[in-house]
Amino acid sequence: LGLAIATMHGVDPAGCGAGTFGRLGIARVVHSAELVAAALPEHSRTALGLARDLAAGEPPAEARVLLHGDCHPKNALAEPDGLALIDLDQGALGAAAADIGSLLARLRHGSIVGAHDRTVGEGLARAFLDGYARVRALPHPDSLRWHTAAALVAERAIRAVNRVNRP
Repeated sequence: LGLAIATMHGVDPAGCGAGTFGRLGIARVVHSAELVAAALPEHSRTALGLARDLAAGEPPAEARVLLHGDCHPKNALAEPDGLALIDLDQGALGAAAADIGSLLARLRHGSIVGAHDRTVGEGLARAFLDGYARVRALPHPDSLRWHTAAALVAERAIRAVNRVNRP
C-alpha cells in the first residue's frame, strides 16, 4: 500500500481537475474537536487542547500532490503482480503527509480500540512507511506527526460522536 500511495503521489497533478483536500484543514480539525468536546465533556480538555496545539503549530507548506483522500487497506485490491487503488472519489490535491497521516491515525486508532494489537499496528505502519520510502522521500517527521494528530481528531475521534449506533 505504501508503494501504491507513493506512486500516486508522484503523478503529475496538472490538469487532473482535483480540488484541494480540506479534511485536515485547521478550521475542520478545530470544529471536529469542538464537536467531540460538546458530545464527550469528559474529553473536552484533551480534544480542545490538541486542536489548539495543532492550530498553533501547523506544519510548513509542502508541495501539493495528488492524494487518494481515503487511504486505507480496504481501498486497495491486491493481485499477484501488484496492488490497485480503488475508491478514488475523495482524490484531491494536498500535502502527501495528509494521506500518510490518515493511514497512521487509522492504525493507531485500531490499536487503541482493540481491532489489532499495538505491535501489529506498529508493524503495519513501518511496512507502509518503508514501502512509501522505496518510491518517494517521506515528508518531514514533524509534518507526519501533525497530520497524524489532525487525522486522529478530524477522522477518528469525530466518528465517536457522529456515527453512534443505537440499539
